[in-house]
Amino acid sequence: MTMEQKPVQGVKTRVYSCSNVKVTTEDDGDTWEQTGSCQYTVWGHSLKRYGGSISPKNVRELLDSGQFIATLTNRYGQKYQKYVITNEQYGLEVLFSEEVESLEEI
Repeated sequence: MTMEQKPVQGVKTRVYSCSNVKVTTEDDGDTWEQTGSCQYTVWGHSLKRYGGSISPKNVRELLDSGQFIATLTNRYGQKYQKYVITNEQYGLEVLFSEEVESLEEI
């Protein structure tokens, strides 16, 4: 797994991917395309809209077990936890309908 910093809408964002991936952009700098035989790319800002973030540990859990528990924040500032899994179309998917069985310390 490699981690790079890529600018997305003027903000540097972490990109986690296979070590053999090449990520390129068009002139606009907001559209990124991966080439090579890599089977995953996780963008560090994927959970930002839910008040969460993704760490290298989360990516490792995702690769090892297919899911990780994310700590998210609602619009009232309350923290909650949800499972995050891979999604072929969108990269990541938050399972809002699933309750986290054993809550980790928030």
